[in-house]
Amino acid sequence: MLFVLALAIPSSGYANALEVSPIRIYLDNKNPIGTLYLTNKSHDKVYLQLESKHWEQTFGKDYYSSTNKIIISPPILTISPGESQLVRVALRSKEKFDDEDAYRLYIQEVPHYQNENTGISFNLRVGIPIFIEPNAVSDKKLQWKVTVKNRMLDVSITNISHYHCQLVYLDVRNAKNKAILISQNVFMYLLPKQVKHFIFPLKTRLDEYVNVETKSDWGSLHSQVKV
Repeated sequence: MLFVLALAIPSSGYANALEVSPIRIYLDNKNPIGTLYLTNKSHDKVYLQLESKHWEQTFGKDYYSSTNKIIISPPILTISPGESQLVRVALRSKEKFDDEDAYRLYIQEVPHYQNENTGISFNLRVGIPIFIEPNAVSDKKLQWKVTVKNRMLDVSITNISHYHCQLVYLDVRNAKNKAILISQNVFMYLLPKQVKHFIFPLKTRLDEYVNVETKSDWGSLHSQVKV
């Protein structure tokens, strides 16, 4: 299946749009080179600069740092209206990881246009995830914990696998009366061995057990958790 990410950045009288495909890149030691297609859907040339950052997490918060482990070719490019550009993304060297390693490929529009009235330029910046497959193999599993303190409900989700999980939706309900405690979109990545806390005001009586459902790129995951 081919995924396309289209971004529209407003400009003077029309919208700039850059289509990026695919929206994730997977590399490993056997397949160390990936490709990215950038298509200019606007009426003007776009001037782009590409760079990679190493991606880590602590308690679900993202941190990025400079890296030389990812090669991007070309790192600077110009795309005419209606044209596409192939970008190659490659591992600089083969390495072994027990857990999946993560990076982001940032696509930055280089300032080249200013609105005559406001003097403001409109420039896009988007980060495409790059995942380096681990050598270790494990089941894709999440671990839940539910606690209450000072009428605040704390639902923690720990990724105990070797792979990232893209969380989309979280639903927590009492096991007996099915009262909804949490039901909302979350839209985030949880990297291997990382934990994320979701904290909400407790607005109803809490059962001894709650049912937790998480929708993700692994599918719909269910668990009954003792509070």
